[in-house]
Amino acid sequence: MNNFLIENKIKKTLKKNESRQKIFRNLKKIRTILVLLDTEDYEEVDVFIDHLERMGKKVISYAYKNKKDEYDYSETPYIIIDHREISGIFKNKLEKIVAEVKKMHYDALFDMTIRKTPAIEYVAASANAYLKVGCKKNCQQIYDFTICPIKNSNEDSFNTRELGKQILHYLSTIRSI
Repeated sequence: MNNFLIENKIKKTLKKNESRQKIFRNLKKIRTILVLLDTEDYEEVDVFIDHLERMGKKVISYAYKNKKDEYDYSETPYIIIDHREISGIFKNKLEKIVAEVKKMHYDALFDMTIRKTPAIEYVAASANAYLKVGCKKNCQQIYDFTICPIKNSNEDSFNTRELGKQILHYLSTIRSI
C-alpha cells in the first residue's frame, strides 16, 4: 500500500475516531501498553520495553521493517510490519494488523518512531488506547500527548532513547484522575 493511500486512511480513521474516549493516565495507572517502533531503532526501544516490563506493565509491540532492512526479526518478540508485505496494491497485511490492534484495548500507546512512518501512524490512529503518546512528526492529531524534539548541544538529533526518557519523565510527574 503506498504512502498516499495510507495517509488518506489515517485521515478517515481520525475523523471516524473523533468520539474516542481519551483518558489521560499517569505512568503508575497505566497497565497495558502498545509500543510501536521502527526496526532500525529496536535495540534502544528494547531497553525501553524491558524497563516497562520490569515496572509490571504488559507490553505488546509492533515494529515497522523498511525495505532496506535485511535482518531477520523472527526471534524478537515484536510483531513485524514488513514494508514488502504491505506495499503491494492487492496485499492487505496492514489492514489485518490494524484489525488485530482494534480488537484489543490498551491503557496507552507509545509510538517510539522518530521518522514519519505512515504505516505506523495508521496503526496508531486505529488503536483503541485511552492515551496515545508520540513524537511530533506532522500536523495530524494522532496523539493525545506529543513530545517535540528539541536539539541540544550534546546531540545532533533527537533519538528514541531520548524519546523514551521523555515519555517516562512526563508520565511519571503528571497527576491524573
